[in-house]
Amino acid sequence: MHDSLSAPHGNPPTSQPRGGDPARGAGSVPCGSDLPSRRPRRPGAGKRALLACAWVTVLTMLLCAFCALPARALEQPSVNATAALLVDPETGTVLYESNADETRYPASMTKIMTALLTLENVELDEQVTVEASDLTEVTWDSTVAGLMAGETYTVRDLLYGLMLPSGNDAAYVLARYVGGTVDNFAQMMNDRAAQLGCTNTHFANPCGLHDDNHWSCARDIYRIAYAAMQNPTFAEIVATRTYTMPATDLQAAHDVENTNLLIDPEASCYYEPCFGIKTGNTTEAGRCLVAAAEQNGVTLYCVVMGCPSAQSYGEVNGNFTAALNLFEWGYANWSQHAVIASGTSVTSLPILGAWGGSELSVTTAGSVEGLLPNDLTADALEVSYELPEAATAPIAQGASLGTATYRYNGVDLGQVELVAGAGMLISPLACIIQLPQILTVNPALGIGTIAVAAAVLLVVVLVIRAIVVGSARKRAVRAPRASDAYPHRRGPAGATGHLPATGAARPSQQARPTRSSGQRPARSTRAGAGAAAPVPRSPRRANPQDTASVLYPRQEGGAPTVHASDPFEPRSSRIAQRIPKVDDRNAPSGAFSDDPNDTTGLWS
Repeated sequence: MHDSLSAPHGNPPTSQPRGGDPARGAGSVPCGSDLPSRRPRRPGAGKRALLACAWVTVLTMLLCAFCALPARALEQPSVNATAALLVDPETGTVLYESNADETRYPASMTKIMTALLTLENVELDEQVTVEASDLTEVTWDSTVAGLMAGETYTVRDLLYGLMLPSGNDAAYVLARYVGGTVDNFAQMMNDRAAQLGCTNTHFANPCGLHDDNHWSCARDIYRIAYAAMQNPTFAEIVATRTYTMPATDLQAAHDVENTNLLIDPEASCYYEPCFGIKTGNTTEAGRCLVAAAEQNGVTLYCVVMGCPSAQSYGEVNGNFTAALNLFEWGYANWSQHAVIASGTSVTSLPILGAWGGSELSVTTAGSVEGLLPNDLTADALEVSYELPEAATAPIAQGASLGTATYRYNGVDLGQVELVAGAGMLISPLACIIQLPQILTVNPALGIGTIAVAAAVLLVVVLVIRAIVVGSARKRAVRAPRASDAYPHRRGPAGATGHLPATGAARPSQQARPTRSSGQRPARSTRAGAGAAAPVPRSPRRANPQDTASVLYPRQEGGAPTVHASDPFEPRSSRIAQRIPKVDDRNAPSGAFSDDPNDTTGLWS
């Protein structure tokens, strides 16, 4: 019974002691005895927990497996044709293809090229007369427009007779009229096919009757049909269900009907979105069809070749069922999707010389849409950016930076312009720091940065020099006079600011005359009556700005002493002191005083 199950290992009954201490008693626990005891698990709880864990594990594994699966591939359509192609002409996206480049006989799909050359070379209202030679190549089993030799039709009438009932007679009439001869027209057909990019096509006649040298492929037929549908007249003709050929002198007016049952509302294979374009059928080519349809704003072109014919009355030929299946499959599994929206941030771009950041968000200036599978994931798209490795500030918001091209299966879905998501200002300091990179990315900005830095440095140097020179001039003007700073160096006659000549004996203090206020010194007398004593030359007056010789001469026995300076003595006064008396020209040279400060009688 469950009640008699022993406790699991590691969980002894709480009634039994865990190794009691004799000092504490038989039932004491040496450590952790104050903790609550673990209760035994309820019967069956372990099994339920294991079962829950198992379920969680299984669900987790299933979820991971489904998440790891790639996007589900489209289920292929049922197409009973040896070659098939389904294309979005807007982007060139191929929705489905099978042996699209395999060369096969195109049958009457050849007449698309015949009509295209006719529309490109002649006018619709030109009159054309059917000649007997035009009908010699028409076989008994050919589809015809009912033309007779000698009848005259317009080019427009012959084009309807060519495309709707697939008239071989109208094909030979137009080939002779446009090309001069059928052979020349065949060469025109091959030249035009090469211009359209057809690489697996060669025409030998204008109608598609079997010829071993007359072949094409599904992809080339699509190229020719798409080029012809760009002509409005051609597109109008192939979308017409019935046309009345005008009456002539030889026969009455008669109707011709379009062989493309996809545009026939009374046919069992009628497909409303279809608006053209041409069937084809020969024993060697099988049932062929190139058709165009438009639904929900999406246009598709379909080409099927080598389809089987109907096996019983009322059954639809294989070219119509194959094309119908392709169209329905394409519109059911493909639709127009927004690849990228306008204003979406797609990447970032390094910015040099910017203020407050080095990365700029790059956004789209437009949107891209494309025909894509409904179950397509974003990682299946390819994108390539045309952006520089780095840009330089300043950058305005919305400035163009490059382009982005989006592709699917190698087909371009569209291109969008990339612009700056925000504006960035220029930083002079960042430009100087990142100057080497800027010179590589934007040489003009790098050279400008160097020029601005040099100009700023020159201004700083000039300002510093002006400050230094101004300070030196102020110190020189405020410097003390030499005569006040050093009285013992006065001149021999007591003139202020005079310094003795080098090597001259310093006059004694007692021999120096003193000058009192308001008293003019006495004029010196002659030394003798016969000879005049030479007038001693006044020593050079010290320059007040000569701070090296005035401020810092050392005194005997100690450091130089600096005293307050007197007001600066004008130079005119110093010069006037040395001018001799000029009104007494016969006076001997010794008649003047030796004192340069003595100006008595100079100006009388």
